[in-house]
Amino acid sequence: MDDLNLAINYLKENIPFTPKAAVILGSGLGAYADTIPNAKYINYSDIPGFPVSTAPSHKGRVAFATIHGVDTALLQGRLHCYEGLTPEQTVIPIRALIKCGVEYILATCAVGGINRNYVSGTLALVTDHINFSGLNPLTGENSDDFGPRFCDMNKVYNEQINELLENKCLEDNLRLERGIYGYMTGPSYETPAEINALRILGADLVGMSLVMESTAASHAGVFMNCVCCVTNMAAGILEQPLDLQEVIDVGGQNASKLVCVIENYIKIISILSRF
Repeated sequence: MDDLNLAINYLKENIPFTPKAAVILGSGLGAYADTIPNAKYINYSDIPGFPVSTAPSHKGRVAFATIHGVDTALLQGRLHCYEGLTPEQTVIPIRALIKCGVEYILATCAVGGINRNYVSGTLALVTDHINFSGLNPLTGENSDDFGPRFCDMNKVYNEQINELLENKCLEDNLRLERGIYGYMTGPSYETPAEINALRILGADLVGMSLVMESTAASHAGVFMNCVCCVTNMAAGILEQPLDLQEVIDVGGQNASKLVCVIENYIKIISILSRF
């Protein structure tokens, strides 16, 4: 926990406000934080105890800005176990922001589509997840400051906010599907047999992130939600190889829709946080 405490102390001394919400900007979305007026940026590399993001297209910095009246932290890039980090290390940013005041988190993710009703560019809210990795950021000594030794995982993704977000996006003619997220560590893409196994287990989406962060948020009792962009169909569904550039390109092509979701999410938090 030494690295985490270093990060918490640094952020508390250097951020301009107590953040209420955090948004994790996944592949293809990092540029959103560059467009926000009067934002304060801090590089991960400048925060003691923060691992540095090495994933392609992840800038590796956090922006602090007031959006629709909500003091918000935006993570431009996330951390993954495939980068050689432990599960506990990957959740240092989320845990540090929670200790700085964050009560609501929206994650965005680029994912593979398992559900055959999806197409490239489909946006889906996560309703639950399957951790196919056997890894857990809560392994080891428990920190009672964050939550209990054995935390409840019945309602990781807040249903009230999912419903509000669905309805708000429909007002903008933007339909959000729903799905269960299957987590694989990567960095290799999944085999067709692994995708078939995930489908049998009930997964609609597959990715290499989210679950560590969601587990840490649930442990701390923080409201968590996630919207995914299907950037490619998963292995074995289409007769074509999987490619990182396709993920980046499709994410970029749908960035405006994801920004609409983020903006609507923050507007919802603005209302909820008044009560």
